[in-house]
Amino acid sequence: MFRTILVHADGSKDASARLSFAINLAKDFDATLLGIAAAQPFIPAEIYGAFATGITDPDYIDYDRKRLTADFAKQAQSFREQTEKAGLEATWRAEFAPTSDSLVRAAVAADLVVIGQGREPALPDMQTAVAGEVALRTGRPVLVVPDGLSTAKLGNILVAWKNSGEAQRAIADAIPFMKRANRVTIVSVQSDKAEGDGGAADALGFLVRHGIAAKSEVIDAKGGNPGTVILDHARSTKADIIVSGAYGHSRWREWAFGGVTRELLLNAQVPCLFSH
Repeated sequence: MFRTILVHADGSKDASARLSFAINLAKDFDATLLGIAAAQPFIPAEIYGAFATGITDPDYIDYDRKRLTADFAKQAQSFREQTEKAGLEATWRAEFAPTSDSLVRAAVAADLVVIGQGREPALPDMQTAVAGEVALRTGRPVLVVPDGLSTAKLGNILVAWKNSGEAQRAIADAIPFMKRANRVTIVSVQSDKAEGDGGAADALGFLVRHGIAAKSEVIDAKGGNPGTVILDHARSTKADIIVSGAYGHSRWREWAFGGVTRELLLNAQVPCLFSH
């Protein structure tokens, strides 16, 4: 059961929809909502030849800290107004720290982390939450919500199955969602029929013993990217949530060569629950 839900309530254009999504989810589970905003003040840099050196400019850092303080105050006000209107028990926190780091630390107080889809920057960014990094580093399930989505639907759940530690963790973490669903499907994408179901029958038995009436399917990859196959199947079956293990391979390998996690993070049109 989800007793506390942590939501990244920043000042981005999609934050309002994400907060509405988290509020609806918290109401469904009768959970406390913990809102967080975090960012590290910018430090300007001067470039000398081929080398970039951080220049600690007290005036600039103080200006950016004041800007962030004002932003945090607006975000806190919006969070409190919306949660009070919804009748939720809620708490708020904000801090000057790299955004992803703060979310990872705060996750210890929650059963579930709700974060925006966003985009992974090519260079480190201390004022942006990177969904893949948070999913990789925290010990909590992370629900990545597509930009602009404000309504939480729980009726039809698709499990992107591979018999890995990450997927085993994800299917267990998703049980509170599955108990509210009317359809749960474990989908294995195989490139060779000789591979069998990849342990899907055992996963199905695990869910049945938790009182969840699930079914399993094996889909032929037909030489395609498994992540794309999963997304196509999610669209055709009108899945509301995709459940997946996060980063069975190195995150940087997936960033460079592609992989299921990266494909889902970039292109999923429904929320994705990740566990690592």
